[in-house]
Amino acid sequence: RRSAFRARRSARSVFCATMTANGSGAGSGSGGGPCLVVICIEVSETLVEPMCSTAELQQELVPYVLSHSLQNPAFLKLSKAERQAKVKVLTQKMLSGETGEEGKDEEAGDIGPHRFWAHLRTKYGTRRGHLLQMLKLLEPSIRGQRVVVLRSESEIAAPTASLLVRASAPCSALTAGVVNAARCDFPAGSFSVESLGGFLQESVSGRRSPPLWARLVSECSRAAESGFAEVRALVVCTEAQSVDTTPDAVGLAAHAMHRRSGVVPYISSVTFGPQTSERMAAVSEICAWAGGHSFNVSDPSTMQPTVQGLSAYLFNSQVQTKDFHERRLFYAQKQSLGTCFLPLPKLVECSGSSSPSAVSPASARARCLADVVRNGSGIAFDGTVPSESMLTVLSDVTLALPRRWGRSLRCWRERRELRDVVFGEPGGLGL
Repeated sequence: RRSAFRARRSARSVFCATMTANGSGAGSGSGGGPCLVVICIEVSETLVEPMCSTAELQQELVPYVLSHSLQNPAFLKLSKAERQAKVKVLTQKMLSGETGEEGKDEEAGDIGPHRFWAHLRTKYGTRRGHLLQMLKLLEPSIRGQRVVVLRSESEIAAPTASLLVRASAPCSALTAGVVNAARCDFPAGSFSVESLGGFLQESVSGRRSPPLWARLVSECSRAAESGFAEVRALVVCTEAQSVDTTPDAVGLAAHAMHRRSGVVPYISSVTFGPQTSERMAAVSEICAWAGGHSFNVSDPSTMQPTVQGLSAYLFNSQVQTKDFHERRLFYAQKQSLGTCFLPLPKLVECSGSSSPSAVSPASARARCLADVVRNGSGIAFDGTVPSESMLTVLSDVTLALPRRWGRSLRCWRERRELRDVVFGEPGGLGL
């Protein structure tokens, strides 16, 4: 009995040691190799702007101007017409932004715009504050992995010659120093939001950082040379009119990552504030193409669900490579159907059964059964079973159930050459 007890105890200790060794690989990729986490943060002037809407700005502006004007004795000595003109001038000055020297207007007896915008930042917060708060909530999930933070800066509305120069490889020691200064490397277990806040603050007065996609492609190439099997990238977009989020730039970035980078990263994105539909569709498209998700933080209430989604998917060590590959395969099926927003390169090839022309054994048996019932009973009915493309749309986890069902019905009508009815269109209804 003693020898059997010792054998069971030794077997239990070996099993526990094996499980501990398997669970301690937080810095390893789900495919067996090391994993690198890359966080790309777009640095722009909107990082320090208050996150309030136009209606909230108007709601705060008039009471603020009136309350501070009534506290000024010189303002109360003016006539009614002069007070109205003074309030109009102060309102325009507040809306013009933080212009002039801070404190100069207060010395002259007027309220300055700096105090008003500081009041808005305190009440509504800024994108930089929400960004650091989000990373603080994500810190336990990514602390055990090696993290590389990249600062990026793009152009607004239209590209310039500076964008091309900053996107090119550095050709001098000065430009190489600027590129290195825009990169912060945290070894496994050393990531902290406090040091990251200082790193973001340095970019305000320094030289301009390289653009987003060129930095990400370069970092993925470096990761492939260093032996990393996976790169999980989080792209943080803060500027609504950035050139990097246009559909053309996103398409070029996908082709560059597919051809030049040794490892195509699993990309998820977080955008702050309102975005145009074309830019949001482009960013969501490249995230789905790369096997990730896209999130939008419009107000502080959406911060916690975004962090939970990133922690459960992108930065979860339990998520395996097959889970990312499943999303890439689903996007490849959408590419085969021609329902994608952008012409992106194919990362994975669809299986033959997912093509519209292929017929599965279950579909063949169902059609045979429908023919038997139709011929035997003489009842005319549509016995066509859902196609593979329709089932693929129904299994899309990126859409809500009503939109998923509506898209599948649209696909069903297209296969029968029926079209969606829009009142005012010429031609028959197709019913």
